[in-house]
Amino acid sequence: MCDLCAKVKASPEYRELLVKMGERDAQRLEHSKANVDEFASISAYSTIDYPKLLVQPMFEPKVAFATPITYFQNLFVNDEKLPGNFTHGSTRSIFFLGKRLIVLSKSSLQHHGEEMFSSFLLAHFEPGEFRLEAGEDRKVLVSAEMEKPAKNLLSGKVEKIKISFAFAQDTLEGKLMRKNEALGSTLFANQFKRAGADPRTWLNSTEYMFDYVSSVAHISPHPYMLKLMPQLGYSDQRDFQNHVADYFRAHLAERQ
Repeated sequence: MCDLCAKVKASPEYRELLVKMGERDAQRLEHSKANVDEFASISAYSTIDYPKLLVQPMFEPKVAFATPITYFQNLFVNDEKLPGNFTHGSTRSIFFLGKRLIVLSKSSLQHHGEEMFSSFLLAHFEPGEFRLEAGEDRKVLVSAEMEKPAKNLLSGKVEKIKISFAFAQDTLEGKLMRKNEALGSTLFANQFKRAGADPRTWLNSTEYMFDYVSSVAHISPHPYMLKLMPQLGYSDQRDFQNHVADYFRAHLAERQ
């Protein structure tokens, strides 16, 4: 077990956050089931028993200059791109369970004052089913493209679904900008202009938990992980982000 995994698993605070997340997701799923006929585009699949509490470090693959509209890197199910925008309770997380890769992706929408899933995917990949690269340059690539049997959590039926993704982190040296630096960036401003959003409002919102903006594709710690920084040994958020590649390099070493 890698050092980060051991520290996270030993944290009662982190476990409690995941328990509460699971409880909220159970409510979202029930509301989704009750309204599936009204929302034909929603999907919810799991390749492992669900619900299942997985207390592991989680990391989110995000695009460069992430905005509320374009936030997560692409993930496809049956060749359909899952929503990649930022919503309340959303995540697109990857982590390891032993030598398995786990992908947890979820997004939500409001319906009659209640939250329901617009998409949900919990999928596992055996060592031979995904590609992992993590080198000295601190670049990371995690990718897969394959068909897997999965339970449709809305209908209860088992279906074969195609899952594909290529989550990447580019070299981060000189690419992490402080919020005030990002607000002065023309590239960042143009991203928000295309998204029809206000960058100042977004960066100063309570939902934006990071004190930096990345100008390249990156894999960031899940916001729950930020709450553990002191006990995990990181001085600040940028320090944590700059060491994300260590987690993937540790698990790559375990596969060899």
